[in-house]
Amino acid sequence: MKIILLKDIKGLGRTNEIKEVKSGYARNFLIPQKLAEPATKESLSKLELIKSSYIEKENRLKSNLKELKEKLKKEDFIFYLKVGRKGEIYSSVSREEIENRIKEKGFFDAGSSVNFRVNIKKPIKSIGQHEVEVDLERGIKEKITISVQPLP
Repeated sequence: MKIILLKDIKGLGRTNEIKEVKSGYARNFLIPQKLAEPATKESLSKLELIKSSYIEKENRLKSNLKELKEKLKKEDFIFYLKVGRKGEIYSSVSREEIENRIKEKGFFDAGSSVNFRVNIKKPIKSIGQHEVEVDLERGIKEKITISVQPLP
């Protein structure tokens, strides 16, 4: 029996995939649990609309992410740290601080559905230029330069 999966099912498939399963499994478990529905002409046409809408939305999101990537590349991110007389540094720049600065500069508005993460192993504790990777969604990544300068 052909079915359309309504939810991800481990070992069977992902949401909106069409699968062939034994009719007893479909009628007695998948359909009553609302995990799947029978693949009728009507449900298949509905699925095509959903898929085309999803693909269109994905393409829009990817183009927005690529634009964002280009804007991030051009932006300067400067952080000031307190430095002692002998050059010792009293603080550091953390991943959260970099993420907040990116948000402050207006790259992600409050209603934005885009998630991002700054990838650094440990906080930056030295003066100078540091390259940091920003991981946007859908495998899109960009390296940005963080400038850490002594507090004037």
